[in-house]
Amino acid sequence: MFYQQHPLETIDVNVRGTRNLLETCRTQPVRAMLHLSTSEIYGDPSADANPTRESYRGFVSCTGPRACYDESKRLSETQCAIYHQKHGVPVKVGRPFNMYGPGQRIDDRQIVPDLNKLQALSEFAPSDPPWFPTFELNFQCSS
Repeated sequence: MFYQQHPLETIDVNVRGTRNLLETCRTQPVRAMLHLSTSEIYGDPSADANPTRESYRGFVSCTGPRACYDESKRLSETQCAIYHQKHGVPVKVGRPFNMYGPGQRIDDRQIVPDLNKLQALSEFAPSDPPWFPTFELNFQCSS
């Protein structure tokens, strides 16, 4: 993974980049800032925390192989909350789950590639039974 090969750069982009945007929003008139975070801020929730609720605090390793990404996203959200509380910056935080894009393997066992693969390999349309009701896409937003 790119972020694991460049952990300090990953931290800088998430933390300094977010801080720079927040500072711009503090000094310039804006309607709102949308901070695109990640479901990774929750870490590895236990089975009883699935689906993950907004109130879940997370179970993240601060020294694990993904820590540079997970923890920098958590700190970026903290910065957003502080800028909102201290300076009134209108910030919205989105935590997308299960995104798909360039570089993601079709066989990585994530929901979006699996749905794409199932549709490509079958006669079923996305709304046809039997498989559609068994999958859930989740998008959470906090303000």
